[in-house]
Amino acid sequence: MLGKRVITALLGVPLVFTLTYLGGHFLLLAILIIVFFILDEMFHALKKMDVRINRAIGILGSFAFVISAHVHGNGYYPMITYLVVMVYLLYYVNGYPKVALKDVGILFFTSLYVGYFLSYAILIRHLPNGLFFLLLVFILTWSADIGAYFTGSLIGRRKLAKTISPKKTLEGAAGGIVFPVTAVLLTNMIAPFSDKIISILFLGVLAGLFAQFGDLAASAIKRQANIKDFGSILPGHGGFTDRFDSFLTAAPMVYYYLVLFIIN
Repeated sequence: MLGKRVITALLGVPLVFTLTYLGGHFLLLAILIIVFFILDEMFHALKKMDVRINRAIGILGSFAFVISAHVHGNGYYPMITYLVVMVYLLYYVNGYPKVALKDVGILFFTSLYVGYFLSYAILIRHLPNGLFFLLLVFILTWSADIGAYFTGSLIGRRKLAKTISPKKTLEGAAGGIVFPVTAVLLTNMIAPFSDKIISILFLGVLAGLFAQFGDLAASAIKRQANIKDFGSILPGHGGFTDRFDSFLTAAPMVYYYLVLFIIN
């Protein structure tokens, strides 16, 4: 299992770094592809929960946020959100009574969770020194995953959330914070981006917390859907959702933290 994870990482990491470096339409296409695969996995999980899904509308709603971020930044997000809600309401009214309001709500949540959250990868890339900061997000989320995994495996004893993910431990969660804090400090030593040491420390702490929360939230969805992984397309990692669940919740936080406390 660990061997497969390493091989997949060795193949995937250079690709991620290359697409991040290229940016522009290359990054847009990559994000849209990732969104599509995550949505496909999420829809599969939701069907197991007896949620009625309209794939086309779900994909349209998610893509709208990503494309808007690429073309206009986050300035059009209120309008895009309004339009997406109106499309979903039209779907609800047109499909009533077969289409339940809870299903529409879950579909809208899924669009936000996948499309809206992942669109922040593009917003971060558009920031001053955006290439560096987007790579930093990947480094922080990966280090949180690695720290939680190895620390939990080696010294994990006390359960973190046994009803959601029995293998997660408090010791692992601590490692999932220490590793990104160490990573962000080392990164700032090698390629200085701020002299605000306290702000940098908090960035590492928050990245670790939000990344692990994303992983825990995805685990809750899998638990409710009664599945072990969202997919098997990435050997040793599962599906795209399993690989990007930490990034989904951490990227928006890092974006706003950078804008509020680092860049300005």
